[in-house]
Amino acid sequence: MKNLTMRLMIATVALAAVAVSASAQTYKADVPMTFRAGTTVLEPGSYEFNLIMGQGGHPIVAVRSAESRSTILVMPIYTSDAPKAWRKAGNPMLAFECTNRTCSLSKLWTAQDIASYVFPVSKLPPAETAETHVVTLALTKAD
Repeated sequence: MKNLTMRLMIATVALAAVAVSASAQTYKADVPMTFRAGTTVLEPGSYEFNLIMGQGGHPIVAVRSAESRSTILVMPIYTSDAPKAWRKAGNPMLAFECTNRTCSLSKLWTAQDIASYVFPVSKLPPAETAETHVVTLALTKAD
């Protein structure tokens, strides 16, 4: 029930964002590994990441596969300062938290301000450690 409620809330927010002609930015990246975005597992490949700023400034990210044309929506849970190395390089970036079992989308930075968007990732069992993989994004469209 909780999962269904969350999905309905995300869909409602996304529709509201589109309905009010929210500003959007589109980024493209080639992701070399299988990864999880929200609760969905996605295969390696080319993806578009559309950052939609909805009413009230609440961000939503639409992740669209170039191969399958399927789209999922994920909502950041908060923002944090982008790592210094990212800010110095000045390129938009994605970060994935990876264990020996799976990778999860954990951050998106647009290179337009200091804050990066942070996404929920599964908690690790005590015996496992995470490793971060970074992928550079390319801005393909800005409104």
